[in-house]
Amino acid sequence: MSYIGSKPANKPVVASDLDPTVITGQTALATSPASTDEFLISDAGVLKRLDASLIGSQDYVKLASGSFSSNSLSFDGYFTSAYSHYKIILTDVVPSTNNGNVSMRYRISDSDVTTSDYQNVGQHGGIQIGVTSTNGTSNQTNTDQFKLQQGFAVSNASNLCMNAELTIFNPLNTSLYKHYHYTSSQHYSSATGYWVTSTGGGYYDANTTALSGFSIIASTGNITSGNCYLYGVKA
Repeated sequence: MSYIGSKPANKPVVASDLDPTVITGQTALATSPASTDEFLISDAGVLKRLDASLIGSQDYVKLASGSFSSNSLSFDGYFTSAYSHYKIILTDVVPSTNNGNVSMRYRISDSDVTTSDYQNVGQHGGIQIGVTSTNGTSNQTNTDQFKLQQGFAVSNASNLCMNAELTIFNPLNTSLYKHYHYTSSQHYSSATGYWVTSTGGGYYDANTTALSGFSIIASTGNITSGNCYLYGVKA
């Protein structure tokens, strides 16, 4: 056999024989590995290939993220048969209007559902440090969105924000109403106003059509900053 340059030595390949570009020169994987992806590992000195499905857990997977800069932020096309329900994390959310509400709408066929068929209930507890405390239960029936805080709205005063965690259950089911749960926390009015935490949930009862996604919206004005993260969860 002929060679370009010197004939390779007849010996095992060691680390010093490999240039880093053997790896760094390959196409980078920009998303989580699929179960069919493979890794090359050393098992007690023996080279073996390993399916990505065997590394860690694939039961909780980040699917998408986005940042707020307008009235709403929508996610479509991430609900698939691979996951049974979905976690939504909202962080550092600041509305443009002081004491505005932050809400969620379902999406069907890539469009917001705006009919008055959302049913929502929740409990809240609030404390005004060193002054007073409050708590209660409130609900919104036959409205066009799910409120993600109860009792008090969201302040946009300096240094303040809203955070929340939501779960949408089995959005592709076509025989049952689509439920969601949430927990949230925010200040009301100002830094010296109420600090409020809420928990609750609701459902949409106009039909049992599969959902294509969801939108997080401001009840008035815009959401000027904050982030939204979507995760798929296997049953």
